[in-house]
Amino acid sequence: MHVMKLTIKGKSDKQAFAVAVPMESLVGFLTSAAAKAEEQFDDELATSPGGWPTAIFTAMLPQKARETVGWDLNRDGWDDEKAMAAFESRLERKQGGGAFSIEARQKAWDEKAATLRGVGIVPETIIGKRPVAKVEKPQTGADEVQAVLA
Repeated sequence: MHVMKLTIKGKSDKQAFAVAVPMESLVGFLTSAAAKAEEQFDDELATSPGGWPTAIFTAMLPQKARETVGWDLNRDGWDDEKAMAAFESRLERKQGGGAFSIEARQKAWDEKAATLRGVGIVPETIIGKRPVAKVEKPQTGADEVQAVLA
């Protein structure tokens, strides 16, 4: 049996980390956190107590991503399809834009490599292999989210 997991890489207090979280544990945590956040809900406050519900929209479904897919929270409320579309639209590395694009990374590598070759150094010994485009996995959708939660 294949156990689904989410591998998280990042930095916390400038300390790098990588952790694999079993999907069932992650869904359980999110369910408990959502229940606790709902218990603390207060109409009088400008944002959600503890910041967790607000953080979901800041990190996963920011305004720019919602606007890209035409999702107005005040008008539409929650929408599974628009949520997944907004999440997918904000994956900068998939879009290939900005400093994370494969073209930008290859250009930077080429420039460094040219400099190193100019002084007689094999670039791969210093800066590693030239970046290559990764093969994209098929996009996930709301059906897959529902299958995990079922």
